[in-house]
Amino acid sequence: MKNCLNILCLLLLSSFASYGQINKEIFKFDPIDIGNRWYYKTSQSAKGILIKEIVKDTVLANQKTFRQIKQQLIDSIAGYVSYSYERIDSLTGDVYGWGTDSTEYIMDNLNHNPGDTINASRFYRSGTTFYDSLTTLFLFNLPTETRVYSTFAPYGGDYYYLAKNFGMFYLSREFEIVVITNELKGAVIKGIVYGDTASVVGITDKYPAKIDQYILSQNYPNPFNPTTTINYSLPKAGNVKRTVYHAIGSKVTTIINEYKQPGNYSVQFNATNLASGIYLYRLESGNYNTTKKFILLK
Repeated sequence: MKNCLNILCLLLLSSFASYGQINKEIFKFDPIDIGNRWYYKTSQSAKGILIKEIVKDTVLANQKTFRQIKQQLIDSIAGYVSYSYERIDSLTGDVYGWGTDSTEYIMDNLNHNPGDTINASRFYRSGTTFYDSLTTLFLFNLPTETRVYSTFAPYGGDYYYLAKNFGMFYLSREFEIVVITNELKGAVIKGIVYGDTASVVGITDKYPAKIDQYILSQNYPNPFNPTTTINYSLPKAGNVKRTVYHAIGSKVTTIINEYKQPGNYSVQFNATNLASGIYLYRLESGNYNTTKKFILLK
């Protein structure tokens, strides 16, 4: 019995030792140091700029410290700002995100080898991620070790690259017929500027001073779970109706039905009680009406 206990202790010590010997280089593929900033060319907006920045440390409900990540999508109408939270376990290489249900979940792992499968997803709450290969690509004219991943989840999948010292520099997200791409154009890593960060100079998240047309913007984020923000602009006063429909055309709910003055407006839609799928949101005011598609992914 004593020998068995000794063996068990040795196994436990060996396990802890192996965690302690994790290759620290893996963390350079997800450099979430405070102050780091990334500038992506994105298909999510007309202006085509997505800015991601590591803002600060924050302790969440599970009493663990996460990095707060600010994402600002800039288009020709407004700047949309959202926040996410991420932490990396230094013993296992697991990357954790913070869910809308106020619990953490594993979204990736940096301690895998090419060919491994990860039962988690960086961009979906659940899914299967494949670490396809480790290769060398040129980023900002530098030969850079790059991890290539693919993820398959209900309704679609992702393809993304994690570059050593830079993090994610390419992403393609597909949800049925909707494809969103982000491509890194510039970054500030540990105070060093790489690539093109000047293209956002002079672009602000303010609405234009004069509104001369009706505008219904694409919601952000999209896909979303369970809340998303929709912006719209009115050139003249009138009754405004905002309605959500199933993809087949049946009405789900009316978000707004009231008289409004000319201006720019923002409304948040909460789909907690709806099932995953493709929905439509419609804006009607005076003789104007238009409809856009958005995706709920739980």
